[in-house]
Amino acid sequence: MSRYLALVLLLLSSSGLWAATIVVGTTNDVVDAGDCSTLTIPGLAASSGNDGQISLREAVCAANASAGADTIQLTAGVYSLSLGAAGENLNEAGDLDVLESLSIIGAGPADTFIDNAVGDPMVAGDGDRIIEVGPGGLGGIDFVLQDLTLRGGDVSCDGIGCQTGAGALHYDSDGVFHLLRAGIDGAQTQCTGGCCGHRNNVAGIAARSPSDLIMEDTFVRNTLSSCTENSEPACMDTEFYSCIAGPGVLLVGDNEFGINAMNVRIHNTVFSENQVLCEGTPCGGEEMVIFSNNIDEINAEITNFSMTNNRIHCAGFDCDTDEMFQMNSDVVQGTFTNWLFENNELSCDGESCNGDEMISINGSTAVDIVFSDSQIINNDTHCVGFDCDTDEFFQSDNDGDKILRNILVANNQQSCTGGECDTDEVLSTCCSPGHKLLDRLRFIGNHRFCDGDGCDTQGTLVVGANDNDAGQTVTVRNTIITDNQANCNGANCGCDAGGIRFSGDSTAHFLIGSSVFANQSIGDDVPDGDQLCARRSTGGILNETDNLTIINTTLADGVAVGSGAALVNYGTVRLRHVTITGNEANQDQDGVGMGGGICNNQVVDGNASCSGETGSSEADAVLIMSNTVIADNIDHGSAANCSGAVTSERFNVLSDAVGCQIDGEFDVLPPLLGALQDNGCNAPQGDGSCVPTRMPLAGSPLIDKGSCRDDSIGFDQRGFFRPFDDPNEIDRDDACDIGAVEVNPDHIFADSLEA
Repeated sequence: MSRYLALVLLLLSSSGLWAATIVVGTTNDVVDAGDCSTLTIPGLAASSGNDGQISLREAVCAANASAGADTIQLTAGVYSLSLGAAGENLNEAGDLDVLESLSIIGAGPADTFIDNAVGDPMVAGDGDRIIEVGPGGLGGIDFVLQDLTLRGGDVSCDGIGCQTGAGALHYDSDGVFHLLRAGIDGAQTQCTGGCCGHRNNVAGIAARSPSDLIMEDTFVRNTLSSCTENSEPACMDTEFYSCIAGPGVLLVGDNEFGINAMNVRIHNTVFSENQVLCEGTPCGGEEMVIFSNNIDEINAEITNFSMTNNRIHCAGFDCDTDEMFQMNSDVVQGTFTNWLFENNELSCDGESCNGDEMISINGSTAVDIVFSDSQIINNDTHCVGFDCDTDEFFQSDNDGDKILRNILVANNQQSCTGGECDTDEVLSTCCSPGHKLLDRLRFIGNHRFCDGDGCDTQGTLVVGANDNDAGQTVTVRNTIITDNQANCNGANCGCDAGGIRFSGDSTAHFLIGSSVFANQSIGDDVPDGDQLCARRSTGGILNETDNLTIINTTLADGVAVGSGAALVNYGTVRLRHVTITGNEANQDQDGVGMGGGICNNQVVDGNASCSGETGSSEADAVLIMSNTVIADNIDHGSAANCSGAVTSERFNVLSDAVGCQIDGEFDVLPPLLGALQDNGCNAPQGDGSCVPTRMPLAGSPLIDKGSCRDDSIGFDQRGFFRPFDDPNEIDRDDACDIGAVEVNPDHIFADSLEA
């Protein structure tokens, strides 16, 4: 008896249910008894069958007969599932059918493998997934997969209306689903035929209703979810496409059991080299990862998470590709830290095709999130065909508070080729109730372009909130936006801000301690009655709110096809210690565009000055500035530095006031500014660099000629103290410098630590 006790160890749980650890002794896929229903844990303890060993399938059979939370222990090796074929749910053939709470533990993901060996991987329809858990219903099944890799898995099908499922693992219960040091490799789900596939056509993992999803030190790679339509039947359910591929890697939700809340914890997890492909008219390429489908509340903590080299593609008229990552519920609350999104592709080829967001975190009621210390780099979304769209790289636009901090968004590309096509924002958190804080973000080298009549390119960053909740604020601070492009080619196309667009109607919007430089927004601005490109095109800031304050900020070297290459204002803006230099408006030199630096929109007899729009019903915009320098901007029309009525609250310097309508005192002087460069700072970016600034040179008329009294600003753009009194200059007021930078050589102790 001692030999069998070494194989099966029975333990009495505190609940009175028997729990067991079953040690598997063979990699062969056998059921000696021939009937899974006859196997029990006590029976395996008494006799391990004709071969004297317990197989993995036998262990699952016995665990299913036990009401306890059992454990199956695997040694290193390859456990190939070779019995029978798909469609059997008693664990006697095909996949492993888990019906009670269970942990399957191996010797490590690089040492222990459970392989699909059912059917021919090249023949659709004769294979099976690797593990199916449930259905468990309410009070269901807890399942742990630990220290092993699932390889293969194939639930492909061929034929009109054929349906597939999860290629590797299907969890169908409302218990705890836990992957620890586990991997999914090479699973697939492919369908061929009209109306084939469905919403659960997941190559990797479908977890339909877990109360808790935990993924730690896990990877999913080299999976394929695809559909190919070979005919054009009328689908019975008009909500479905003619064929559906995806989600590719992970489907969490579907809420079959009516759970109210789901807890999600993902840590040290990698999704790489996965594909979702569809071809047909119409076809749908679903998400790569989705948390959704009627869950009331999602509480998420996702850290050290990466999605790299994944692809979603569709070809055919009216085909769609959905998000690379989507979390969508009534209520979403969570922290998302240390993400890497790199070299992913969303693409569609065909008329009326759409490519959705790379990352979308939204909810119908409230979304309160912190997203930080992450990188979204070198991704590509594109579409080819009339009326095709590509959406945002990052979107969280619904109600709720948002904190985005220390995020690099660099070298991403969005493009569409074809008439009436659109490319949306790089990042959008806009126009709904809730506080927004964006801190130490870097947008570098992102390019958006469209080629075709009536196409649009949207802004690099769009933020805002409405006033449904009094006291809301939107703050962007310590942020770099540089070398981004929004270009369109074709008649009547619309181009948006290369920098930031402020929208909504919040209590207050702020841009603080930031630099927006060397961005461009160019395209067709031929007068057409709508004037989208001329209206929105700016290399810097497009303001459509009634309360924006810009403090300690540099706007430089922007290029716009229309007006205001640094700032176009259609609402109310207050400039406090701002430096605006080297911007170029009316880039195509066609005479449409006013103000190389700023354009403050004025409406005279229905004619809008910044857009050239006729029949406008807008009110005049309001721009008030103090301690601001506007210098050396270019307008290939008539107003180099500024256009429109501007109120000066003193202490402002312009290099040239031609075309400016300024009410109040100001000086016309050369500002003597140094190059745009890293001049140090008190709060470095994630890579250790500082937001670039332009430092006044020795003898500059900006030094000690401003005032900090009214603004109550005790720091400059770099975070160093204001004012600093230069003994060589005669103070005009309190020795505060004009512009974003205070010449302060004593900034070693600017962190307030000096005695």
